[in-house]
Amino acid sequence: MKMDEKTIKKNGSIIKIIICVCLLLVICGIIVFIINKTNMLNQSLTINQVKQIAQKGDEVSWADFKDYKGKEIGSGLRIIYYEIEGEYDLMIGGTSEDEKPMYVRLVLDGNTDKYIDIRTENIDEFINSTK
Repeated sequence: MKMDEKTIKKNGSIIKIIICVCLLLVICGIIVFIINKTNMLNQSLTINQVKQIAQKGDEVSWADFKDYKGKEIGSGLRIIYYEIEGEYDLMIGGTSEDEKPMYVRLVLDGNTDKYIDIRTENIDEFINSTK
Protein backbone atom coordinates (compact mmCIF):
# COMPACT_ATOMS: atom_id res chain seq x y z
CA MET A 1 0.00 0.00 0.00
CA LYS A 2 1.64 3.15 -1.25
CA MET A 3 0.80 6.60 0.08
CA ASP A 4 0.78 9.52 -2.23
CA GLU A 5 2.45 12.82 -1.37
CA LYS A 6 -0.85 14.48 -0.43
CA THR A 7 -1.69 11.78 2.15
CA ILE A 8 1.80 11.99 3.67
CA LYS A 9 1.50 15.79 4.09
CA LYS A 10 -1.98 15.41 5.59
CA ASN A 11 -0.76 12.78 8.09
CA GLY A 12 2.25 14.98 8.96
CA SER A 13 -0.06 17.92 9.69
CA ILE A 14 -2.28 15.77 11.91
CA ILE A 15 0.75 14.57 13.89
CA LYS A 16 1.92 18.18 14.35
CA ILE A 17 -1.53 19.16 15.63
CA ILE A 18 -1.59 16.23 18.06
CA ILE A 19 1.87 17.16 19.38
CA CYS A 20 0.80 20.81 19.85
CA VAL A 21 -2.36 19.78 21.72
CA CYS A 22 -0.34 17.46 23.99
CA LEU A 23 2.15 20.24 24.75
CA LEU A 24 -0.69 22.64 25.55
CA LEU A 25 -2.23 20.09 27.92
CA VAL A 26 1.11 19.61 29.71
CA ILE A 27 1.60 23.38 30.04
CA CYS A 28 -1.95 23.82 31.37
CA GLY A 29 -1.37 21.02 33.89
CA ILE A 30 1.81 22.69 35.13
CA ILE A 31 0.02 26.03 35.50
CA VAL A 32 -2.84 24.43 37.47
CA PHE A 33 -0.32 22.67 39.73
CA ILE A 34 1.52 25.94 40.44
CA ILE A 35 -1.74 27.78 41.18
CA ASN A 36 -2.92 25.03 43.55
CA LYS A 37 0.44 24.95 45.35
CA THR A 38 0.39 28.75 45.73
CA ASN A 39 -3.14 28.63 47.15
CA MET A 40 -2.09 25.94 49.63
CA LEU A 41 0.78 28.08 50.85
CA ASN A 42 -1.65 30.91 51.50
CA GLN A 43 -4.03 28.71 53.45
CA SER A 44 -4.96 30.01 56.89
CA LEU A 45 -4.51 27.76 59.89
CA THR A 46 -7.70 26.63 61.68
CA ILE A 47 -8.13 25.49 65.26
CA ASN A 48 -9.04 21.99 64.01
CA GLN A 49 -5.79 21.79 62.06
CA VAL A 50 -3.89 22.90 65.18
CA LYS A 51 -5.61 20.11 67.16
CA GLN A 52 -4.66 17.58 64.50
CA ILE A 53 -1.02 18.72 64.47
CA ALA A 54 -0.94 18.72 68.30
CA GLN A 55 -1.67 14.99 68.33
CA LYS A 56 1.96 14.46 67.29
CA GLY A 57 3.06 15.69 70.71
CA ASP A 58 6.83 16.19 70.92
CA GLU A 59 7.14 15.22 67.26
CA VAL A 60 5.53 18.51 66.11
CA SER A 61 8.00 20.19 63.76
CA TRP A 62 8.43 23.28 61.63
CA ALA A 63 7.43 21.23 58.59
CA ASP A 64 3.94 20.72 60.02
CA PHE A 65 3.23 24.40 59.38
CA LYS A 66 4.95 24.90 56.02
CA ASP A 67 1.71 24.93 54.01
CA TYR A 68 0.09 27.67 56.09
CA LYS A 69 0.29 31.42 55.86
CA GLY A 70 2.49 32.69 58.66
CA LYS A 71 4.47 35.82 59.41
CA GLU A 72 8.11 35.83 60.49
CA ILE A 73 8.34 38.01 63.62
CA GLY A 74 11.51 36.81 65.31
CA SER A 75 14.66 38.77 65.95
CA GLY A 76 17.50 36.49 66.98
CA LEU A 77 15.22 33.48 67.29
CA ARG A 78 13.12 32.17 64.43
CA ILE A 79 9.51 32.91 65.40
CA ILE A 80 6.59 32.46 63.05
CA TYR A 81 3.17 33.84 63.91
CA TYR A 82 -0.05 32.36 62.49
CA GLU A 83 -3.49 33.92 62.78
CA ILE A 84 -6.13 31.34 63.59
CA GLU A 85 -9.88 31.63 63.18
CA GLY A 86 -11.68 33.13 66.13
CA GLU A 87 -9.69 34.67 68.91
CA TYR A 88 -6.48 32.66 68.85
CA ASP A 89 -3.02 32.81 67.31
CA LEU A 90 -0.22 30.28 67.08
CA MET A 91 3.46 31.05 67.57
CA ILE A 92 6.24 28.60 66.84
CA GLY A 93 9.75 29.52 67.91
CA GLY A 94 13.23 28.13 68.02
CA THR A 95 16.80 28.61 66.90
CA SER A 96 16.41 27.13 63.41
CA GLU A 97 14.24 24.84 61.31
CA ASP A 98 17.00 22.23 61.49
CA GLU A 99 16.16 21.67 65.16
CA LYS A 100 12.89 20.94 66.97
CA PRO A 101 10.92 24.06 67.92
CA MET A 102 11.55 25.37 71.43
CA TYR A 103 7.82 26.09 71.74
CA VAL A 104 4.57 25.82 69.77
CA ARG A 105 2.14 28.12 71.55
CA LEU A 106 -1.57 28.59 71.12
CA VAL A 107 -2.06 32.19 72.26
CA LEU A 108 -5.22 34.02 73.22
CA ASP A 109 -5.63 36.78 70.59
CA GLY A 110 -2.14 38.26 70.76
CA ASN A 111 -1.96 38.05 74.57
CA THR A 112 1.47 36.47 74.88
CA ASP A 113 0.91 35.93 78.62
CA LYS A 114 -2.12 33.65 78.03
CA TYR A 115 -0.96 30.56 76.12
CA ILE A 116 -0.34 26.82 76.14
CA ASP A 117 2.20 24.67 74.36
CA ILE A 118 0.09 22.50 72.04
CA ARG A 119 2.59 19.65 72.26
CA THR A 120 2.00 19.03 75.95
CA GLU A 121 -1.21 20.81 77.01
CA ASN A 122 -4.88 20.30 76.23
CA ILE A 123 -6.24 22.66 73.57
CA ASP A 124 -9.93 22.16 74.42
CA GLU A 125 -9.31 22.89 78.12
CA PHE A 126 -7.42 26.06 77.15
CA ILE A 127 -10.22 27.22 74.85
CA ASN A 128 -12.86 26.53 77.51
CA SER A 129 -10.83 28.42 80.15
CA THR A 130 -10.60 31.50 77.94
CA LYS A 131 -14.32 31.84 77.20
